[in-house]
Amino acid sequence: MFIKKIISVLFISLWLVSATSIANATVISYNNRVTFEATLTNILTDDFNSPAYSIVNSAISMKNLSAGSIGYESTFFSAPDLNIVSTQQLCWGCNGTGQIILDGTTIGSNVGIFGFGLDITSNNFSSSYTAFVTYGDGSTQNFGLGLGGTFFGLTSTSLIKQVHFGLPNGGAKNNGSFRVDNVTIGNSMNEVPEPAPMALLGLGLLGLLAVRKRHQS
Repeated sequence: MFIKKIISVLFISLWLVSATSIANATVISYNNRVTFEATLTNILTDDFNSPAYSIVNSAISMKNLSAGSIGYESTFFSAPDLNIVSTQQLCWGCNGTGQIILDGTTIGSNVGIFGFGLDITSNNFSSSYTAFVTYGDGSTQNFGLGLGGTFFGLTSTSLIKQVHFGLPNGGAKNNGSFRVDNVTIGNSMNEVPEPAPMALLGLGLLGLLAVRKRHQS
């Protein structure tokens, strides 16, 4: 009977933990930098102002020079090493496609970062770009970016692993014009606490042990 009670407590608590995690998997998009950064702490921004950048940079060089070890990779021209830094902006061609890697930064985890945003300074011609986002839990999502310059930002409790800029679902292309600046990452202003069900699990097991000890004595 005692073992059955333990199994019941474990099952209920683990179900509550799973339900809590799913309920907290929230994605919010932003078109305003001030609003976006107000949700973050430990903010780091790549502004591509360093004289150490060449005009054409390899993926390794970009990661070494970036704030917080953000990764940058071209995905159409000379992938992954055609990362062009010119007039303090980044592009991949500049009519090609590329991706930003966020699972190896100095302030995030090995599955991504809570907040990611950038200034899109050029997204022109008839073929606009799409942001294809991969989250830390493996799920993906497309965000249409429209035409022209704008701010694009995301926060996710599932964390953001990488963002590809090109065709929907991560497709590469070589028509258009796309440039970015001020690539920003940050942690959550409100760290998510350990789920309450875990505390309930511990208290439940302690209670059952106390009851068993009292019956034995």
